[in-house]
Amino acid sequence: MKILTIIVVGLVVTMFVIAGLSESAPGYGKYPAIFLAATTSSLLGMAYFTIYGILRKDKYILGAIMFSALQSAYVLFLRLPADTNPFGMMWAIMITLSANGAVLYTLGILRMAFVAVSTRSNPLSAPVGTP
Repeated sequence: MKILTIIVVGLVVTMFVIAGLSESAPGYGKYPAIFLAATTSSLLGMAYFTIYGILRKDKYILGAIMFSALQSAYVLFLRLPADTNPFGMMWAIMITLSANGAVLYTLGILRMAFVAVSTRSNPLSAPVGTP
């Protein structure tokens, strides 16, 4: 789990560094590259915390993932108007996934910190079934 954590953190940092160093698009600036990095890192975070939640049998992390997925479905399928063009739909999907990834990263890191404090152990090497 420690190696996976290092890989995920390294990939997220690399994506944002590359997005920051990318050339600005005329009229949009660096926003498309930054949103692409945020969307990709949020999907990577969802995969990471899904693996963490399943391996550690952590119902709180898995519940946060389910909440994130349900919120995405609500926003994307019910709130977007039917006459949205593909460009607007793509931006909406990217923004929604990025926001859900940010919430999941926050909840996941807080949960890992709580496990570390409550069990006085490393949450990345904690035995299965920790609180």
